[in-house]
Amino acid sequence: MNFFVLTTTVLCAALLVASSLALIIWNYRRAPGAFVMLGLAAPVILWLIGSTGELWARTLDTKVFWANFQYFGIVTVPVAYFMVALSVSKPEFRLSLRHWLSLLLIPFVSLLVLWTNPWHGWFRSSVQIHEIGSMSVLTATLGPYFWVHTLYSYFFIIGGIVLLMRHALLNRQRRPLQFVLMALSALVPFAANLLYLLLDNNVLPVDPTPISILFSTLLIAFVIVKLNFFDVIRGAAQTFVDNMEDIMLVLDDELRILTASRSAEQFFDISLAELRGQKVAQVVPEIQPYLTETDVSLGVECPLRLCHENQALDMELRITPVQSSMSDHPKGCLITLRDLSSVMLAEQRLRLAMQASRQGLWDFDMEAGSIYYSPEWKRLLGYKNHELANNPGLASKLTPPDQWRRLSSSVEQAAEAGAQWVETEFKMRHRDGHLVNILARTLLIRNAEGKLIRQVGTHMVMPGSSDIESI
Repeated sequence: MNFFVLTTTVLCAALLVASSLALIIWNYRRAPGAFVMLGLAAPVILWLIGSTGELWARTLDTKVFWANFQYFGIVTVPVAYFMVALSVSKPEFRLSLRHWLSLLLIPFVSLLVLWTNPWHGWFRSSVQIHEIGSMSVLTATLGPYFWVHTLYSYFFIIGGIVLLMRHALLNRQRRPLQFVLMALSALVPFAANLLYLLLDNNVLPVDPTPISILFSTLLIAFVIVKLNFFDVIRGAAQTFVDNMEDIMLVLDDELRILTASRSAEQFFDISLAELRGQKVAQVVPEIQPYLTETDVSLGVECPLRLCHENQALDMELRITPVQSSMSDHPKGCLITLRDLSSVMLAEQRLRLAMQASRQGLWDFDMEAGSIYYSPEWKRLLGYKNHELANNPGLASKLTPPDQWRRLSSSVEQAAEAGAQWVETEFKMRHRDGHLVNILARTLLIRNAEGKLIRQVGTHMVMPGSSDIESI
């Protein structure tokens, strides 16, 4: 087998693999992360098509056409390679459409200069065919703009290598296989392109860069699929709300931390880069039993006593499974920790505010048939909290019949009129037997169909009442 046949076979095989990879990615195009992978596979295919066409062409004009055609892929690959590296190493980072277009401005200018080259020679000052055995290879004297294109391309290629190598180094102890694969995916394209630029055409007549980038793409795709990296992070990212006070951690199926909220970084005093890849038991050991001894797929919600900086904190723990877009089985979970001390403080403030304003709160869920009376509400009528049960018939028992009809009629009229609020004055019976003047403010809550489903309101002893001083 001569070198021409061997080279053609390798290029066609690479083209088949690249096309298959692009087709697989396209089938999962709705999966998070698929867009950037497809953005790298597509220009590699164009590059390989152009390389194959140039190899088979026999005339100078045909070879120049296919050499130019390759640049639809060549000018795009560096930016796409950088974006894949950015997505792997910093999955929380997002680029707007405006940023994408600005990154592709120089590649667009490069294509414009290339295809108009016969009029100015800025890209190639001359071209000729060089015979190497059974192969004819296009050689060129490069113009000044070629080096502008080259510098711009290498800026993104080296940037992608730095990102991938940094990501690999951060995970070398926790994920040794990923370290090796990511290091290879970063170094192979750079080494292949460097060899092509340094070696003579007689030694390496065909650019191996597109094949090496295809190899790199396959390695990255393998790492992503094996670790479910994009799928878990992006699925959980829909749940994130910037600047939430809750501590939030995203775990993979091996209970490693993939990403975390800013509040988690602040609470644990650890950077996101240091948190990533750690087992959650190393950061929050109190959570481990809930992850290993319960069915996480059903979700978990419970109180948790957390020891932090020699202090015991009461927290609310929520474990929510994160589904994979390619599978019905959870591929990770979202951990949420809420500091209940702040919730308790808010409840205390509300309770003190109600006491200071001499008001009692009540909440009637009409669909469930349940009602809540605050301790302050019961105190208005001279009762302690434990002396009155929260049942829907309590208020009517403590109100004279004519007064109850007056209150009910007022609420019914407001409801029929579509009002949101209603305010009524009526009398209730105090524990000591006398009547107390009450000002009732009621909020009427409806569902989407307009049906009244809930009433929430306050009762306040009217100013001037003899009971107001003793409350």
